[in-house]
Amino acid sequence: GPVRTAALAAAATDRAVWRGITRIGASLATPREVFADPGFLARVRAAAPDAPAPAGPRPPSYTALRRAIAAHAPDRKEG
Repeated sequence: GPVRTAALAAAATDRAVWRGITRIGASLATPREVFADPGFLARVRAAAPDAPAPAGPRPPSYTALRRAIAAHAPDRKEG
């Protein structure tokens, strides 16, 4: 729904929201537990919808990541 979408967007710029979303993904908390936290919801609501992504390097693409891993595992062939 819209709150989940807003939370995912807010996680890009708010560490507390990111931790909540990560706890759900890692099965450390249920969505109901995380979204029931008033502090979490307040931070989601406070996040600017058009906020720029955090500064810093972008993560590698899937292909680049596989190549980097394969380069450090010479006993295994990429594929």
